Amino acid sequence: MQHYGLVAQEVKQILPNLVYENADSYLSVNYIELIPLLIQAVKQQQTQIDELQSMLSAQTQNNIKHNMPAAQANGAGLLQNTPNPFSQNTKIGYYLPTDTREAAIRVYDMSGAEIAVYPIVSFGQGELTINGGTFRAGMYLYSLIADGQLIDTKQMILTK
Repeated sequence: MQHYGLVAQEVKQILPNLVYENADSYLSVNYIELIPLLIQAVKQQQTQIDELQSMLSAQTQNNIKHNMPAAQANGAGLLQNTPNPFSQNTKIGYYLPTDTREAAIRVYDMSGAEIAVYPIVSFGQGELTINGGTFRAGMYLYSLIADGQLIDTKQMILTK
């Protein structure tokens, strides 16, 4: 059975009131009094993580909206797939206002034939992963259609 502990000398530098020295000059840590301090530290870290995630989400949505073509007055937009070209999987980022009723990303070959439809069910900022193994190597077009309107079209290249 393994046991874990702290180096009393290191704890003494940070929290000297939790380290005791006996008559033989051995140091010991009062782990029971350390527990509430650790719990409070975890709570503070979680608060900071939540705040940072909120800030990052807001910043990312702002960046997506500003990187979209100006023609998308409703705020919807489509990003270039990454990586491009790709051989395995690629990701397509998009943004759809939360009041969008229905949307899909449609993939076309270069002759304009539709070869795949990926319905989008969660609105806001999102990302679709396309598995390259489902298509032959070549160049494709993909479009974001929201509430019956073409939002944008991009090209992607699949290599094998």
